[in-house]
Amino acid sequence: MLLERKLFSLIFIFCFAALSTALVSQHVFSLMPCAWCVMQRLIYVLIGLIAAGLALIPCKKWPVTIGGIALIVLSFSGIAAAWYQTHYAAKAFSCNLGFADKLMINTGLDAALPSVFGIFASCADAVVNIMGLDYSSWSLLLFGVLGSIATIITVRSVRAT
Repeated sequence: MLLERKLFSLIFIFCFAALSTALVSQHVFSLMPCAWCVMQRLIYVLIGLIAAGLALIPCKKWPVTIGGIALIVLSFSGIAAAWYQTHYAAKAFSCNLGFADKLMINTGLDAALPSVFGIFASCADAVVNIMGLDYSSWSLLLFGVLGSIATIITVRSVRAT
C-alpha cells in the first residue's frame, strides 16, 4: 500500500498546484474567475483534502477503495464542470444565475472566502488561453489525470487480497 500513499500524495500535489496557479492568476495577474472556475476550485480542494487524508492514514483496503471511488466521482464532476464551461458557459452571455453560481452562493463559500471562492467575472469574460488551450481545457485535462490515478489506486485496492 506504499504505492497508493505515494499516488494519493501526488494527487494532493496536483490539486495544490492547480489551486495555487488559479490564485496566482487571480491575485497577481488580475484574471478574475467566473462561477464555473470557482466551482472547479472547490472540486480541487475536495479532491486534495481526501487525497491528503488517505496519504496520511495507514492504508487499509476499504478506506482506500471508498476514498478512491470518491476521488473518481469528484474527478468526473470536475471533468463535467470544465467541459460545460468550455463548450457552453464560456459562449453564453446570459445574466441569469446558473448552477455553479447558485452552488457557490448557497454554500456561502463566496462570502466566507471571497479571495478563493469569490465570483468576479462572467464565463464569457473569463476565457484566457495559455499555450493554445483555455484554462477550462487545462482543468479538464488535469481532472482526467486525477481520475486516472484514482482509478489505478481503486483497482489495485480491489484486487488486493
